[in-house]
Amino acid sequence: MNQRILNIAQIAGAILTFGGALIKLLEPGTPGTYIFTAGAVILLVVQFINVLKTKNADMRIKRLNRILLLATAVLGVAVYMMFANPVSESWVVMVLLYAVLSVFLTFRAK
Repeated sequence: MNQRILNIAQIAGAILTFGGALIKLLEPGTPGTYIFTAGAVILLVVQFINVLKTKNADMRIKRLNRILLLATAVLGVAVYMMFANPVSESWVVMVLLYAVLSVFLTFRAK
């Protein structure tokens, strides 16, 4: 895949994830869970493609991309928590964990 398409998909996934989380927090019982799920799936696919594309890269970059993939998998856990107990706010912890890890690892990759 083209890197530009991956960048656009990653931005779209991040916007959907953020928007879905915001909608879910402000109005429980709305379609925010489904919007968040769509964004999380897009981010997981983009990170998986990034891991596959870095087969010939430096070992440090490979490791950082794998850790980013695992951090993005935390969003999958957040989706599960949203659907398993819709009135609970425990999924917020997973989203915050993802945010902290992704910001830290993004600065490490540069």
